[in-house]
Amino acid sequence: MAEKNYLKRVLIVVIGLLILSSGCRTVDITSREDFEKLDEIRQIEYMYSLNEGIKFRVIGDYDNAYYYLRKSLDIFPYSDVANYELSYIYFVAGEKEIAAEYAERALELDPGNRWYYLHLAGMYRESDDLKNAVSVYYKAVEYFPDELNFYLTLGAMLVYENRYDEAIYVYDRAQELTGIDERVSLSRKSIYMETGQYEKAHKEIMVLIDMFPHEPRYHGVLAELYTEMEMFAEALESYRTVFRLDPENGMAQLSVAEFYLRTGKFEDAVFYLVNAFRNPGIDYSDKTQVLRALIYDESILNRNIDDILMLGRLLVDEYPGYNTARIILAEYLIQSGLYEESVPVLVELHANDTGNIIIAEQLISVLSFLERNDKIVEIGPGMVNSFPGSGIIVYFTGIALNSKEMTNEAIEILTYATGNENIDNEMRSHIFAVLGDIYNKTGEFEMSDQYFTMSLDSDSTNVVAMNNHAYYLALRGERLDRARELSKIAVESEPGNSAFLDTYAWVLYKLGEFSEALNYIEKAYKFNGSERYEIVKHFGQILAELGKNEEAERYLIKARELADDKEEIEILLESVRNKY
Repeated sequence: MAEKNYLKRVLIVVIGLLILSSGCRTVDITSREDFEKLDEIRQIEYMYSLNEGIKFRVIGDYDNAYYYLRKSLDIFPYSDVANYELSYIYFVAGEKEIAAEYAERALELDPGNRWYYLHLAGMYRESDDLKNAVSVYYKAVEYFPDELNFYLTLGAMLVYENRYDEAIYVYDRAQELTGIDERVSLSRKSIYMETGQYEKAHKEIMVLIDMFPHEPRYHGVLAELYTEMEMFAEALESYRTVFRLDPENGMAQLSVAEFYLRTGKFEDAVFYLVNAFRNPGIDYSDKTQVLRALIYDESILNRNIDDILMLGRLLVDEYPGYNTARIILAEYLIQSGLYEESVPVLVELHANDTGNIIIAEQLISVLSFLERNDKIVEIGPGMVNSFPGSGIIVYFTGIALNSKEMTNEAIEILTYATGNENIDNEMRSHIFAVLGDIYNKTGEFEMSDQYFTMSLDSDSTNVVAMNNHAYYLALRGERLDRARELSKIAVESEPGNSAFLDTYAWVLYKLGEFSEALNYIEKAYKFNGSERYEIVKHFGQILAELGKNEEAERYLIKARELADDKEEIEILLESVRNKY
C-alpha cells in the first residue's frame, strides 16, 4: 500500500511540473533560478506540498491547507503562490495583520500579478484600512498604467476619503488613456458638485451631451445639476428634453418628482410619482425606497398625508404579490395611530406570508388593541398552531377567547404554552397572570392564587400581575396584608396608573383605613379615572364610610350613569340615603 501511495504522489507532482514547463503557470514561481537550485527531490516535494495545500484550501480544509503550504514555503521561501494562499487562510481565520504580511510578500515576489494587488487591497478595505488600500492601488496603476479599472477604483477610494484633488488627478490620468469616458466624466462631475464647483461639473456633463446628444440619461444628470444650482427653469427644460427623447423614462419620472418636491409643487410631484409607480421599467425596490422616503419625511407627510397614502395603496395594488410596500404602509399607519386602517393591510400581509411571525404578531397585537376579539378568535388558534413559541400570539389569543366566554379553549391554549421553552420568562409571567384572571372569574380561587404566584416567580417585576392579584384578594377579603404589599409595589412603580391606585385604595378600604383610602381614590379619579365605573363607585363607597354622605351620593349617581347593571349601584345609593 505504501508503494502505491508513493507512486501516486510522484505522478501528481510530475503532472504539476509538466504544466509549469508548458508555460501555463497555475503555480507561479517568480525566482526560477532559485527554484532550479533545489535538487529534483526537493522540487518534487515543493510542488506536491503546494498543490496539496491549494487543494485543501479550495475545499475549506484550512488546517491541512496550512500544513502543506507552510511546508512548501519552508522548502522554497520565494514562492509567491504559497504566500498568497497563506494570506487567504490567515484572513479567513481573522488574523488580518499576518494575512497582510503574507499578501505583501506575494506581491513583492511577483509585482506583475494583478490579482495580488486586488487581494491585498481588498483585505485592507475589509479591515477599513483605506489608507493602505489606496497605497496598493497607487502601486497598481504604476505597474499597470493601461488598466482603467485600477484608476476608477483608486479614484472612488480617494473620493470616499475626501481626497478630492488626488481623485481628480487620478481621473485625469484615466482620461488620458481612454479619451472621453462616461465613468470618468461622471465621477469628476460628482466631485465638482460635492465641492461646489458647479461650472466644472456643468462642463463635464456638456462634454457627454455634445458627444451623445440623444442620450436621455445625460440630460437627466444635467437637470439634477441645474436643480442643485437652483436654476429651476433650466432644470425643467432639461427634463422636457429627457421626456422628448424617452417619454417613459422611469428614472426621469422619479427625478422630476423629486424636483417638484424640492420646489414645493406637491401636486406636480404626485403626477409624476403615479406614472413612475405604474412604470414597469422601474425596479420595485426603487419605488419602495421612494415611498419610504416620502412617509418618513415629516415636512412632506404632514401636509400631504392623503396623497402619500394613495401612492402607497397604488404601489400595493400594482404589486399584489409583493410585501415591501405593504410593510412600509402598515408601519406608517401603526406609527400614526391609524390602527383601523392598518388592519386590512396587515391581513393582506399575513395572507401573502403566513409563515412570517413578525407580521402575525403585529396583526394580532393591533387587533387586540382595537378589541377586535371576534377576528382574533377566528385567526388566533391557527396562528398559535403555526407559532407555538410566540408568547404574544398565545397571550392575545387567550385573552380574546376568554372575553368570548370560551373559557376552556383559553385555558387549553394558555396552559399548553406555559411549557414551551421558546417563550421567555417575561411573557410566561403574563400568560400565568391571564390564567390567574380566568380562574378567579370561574371561582376557582386556589388555582387563581397559584397561577399569580407562578407569574411572579417567572417575573418578579410584573406589576400588572401584582395589581390584579391584590385586587382579587381584596374583593374576597383574604390575605389583605399580602394584597397591600403587592398593590403598594405596583403603585410605586406606576404612580399615575388609575387602575393601580384604585386597587390600593380598595385594599386600604378593606383594611378599614378609610382616610388613606380616600387619598388614593382621589388620585385614581384624577388620573383618567373619572369615567371608569369601578373607580367612581369606589369613590362613593369610601366617602360613605367617612360619613360624607352627600358627596358619596353624588359620586354614586355618576357611577349609575356609567354602570351596565344598575342594580348594585341602586342598593348602594339606598344605603347612603338611609343615613341622612
